[in-house]
Amino acid sequence: MKITNKSNEKIVCNIDDKYACLESGQFIEITNDKFKILSFKKTMGSYSVLATKDSKILKILSLFDDPFKLMKEYHLVIGCTFEKNYICSFQEIEIFTQCLYVDWDIQTYYDYVLIKGNGQTVKPSFANVSGEKEIADDFSRNNKKLNRWLAVWNVLIEPIVLEIVGYIAVYWLFSVWLGAKALYLVLALLMANVLIEVLIVFMKRKKHIKQELQFKSLLSKQSIMEKCYIKS
Repeated sequence: MKITNKSNEKIVCNIDDKYACLESGQFIEITNDKFKILSFKKTMGSYSVLATKDSKILKILSLFDDPFKLMKEYHLVIGCTFEKNYICSFQEIEIFTQCLYVDWDIQTYYDYVLIKGNGQTVKPSFANVSGEKEIADDFSRNNKKLNRWLAVWNVLIEPIVLEIVGYIAVYWLFSVWLGAKALYLVLALLMANVLIEVLIVFMKRKKHIKQELQFKSLLSKQSIMEKCYIKS
């Protein structure tokens, strides 16, 4: 069997307990009766990057509502494994890589290896996320920090600091009729705004819990197989 790396990335090919690292365009040949398990994966593990990495405008805007650079994209790097009977009928197989945007809400991608034999996609015996625990911990830790920061932003900084010009304008306008009492009106509006934001923060807690569950579901073998391989 001839195995050729048709992707633009380095691919690690594990043949039972041995492995080979294939550069783009490289190939190896193996004897079909000399292996039981064959697996492929990228050389890197799963990782996260700043969501603003490609946009200067977003980088500037992120200074206001995400100064600690917590908004990230998550790339789940998928490796696939084949038992001998799944793949030994092919004389030649080709390795490709693809990137699939699987969840807009939590900005998550599948970066996966795709194997083709005779031009047809070969479904693996199973697939898994490389560096699963590390990327899960990264998401959980980062998401908690981001949600805490957004709560501070929405409850304190935005209504009190950034909207102060608006409150001054309200005070100036109503002081014509109400005099010093206009200050009480402004304070009442401020307190009402803060109270509303606090209620919204508590309501969003369910969303944060849902995001954790969403991410965990994307790590499951069932989700990987359905989105990356069964559809193919």
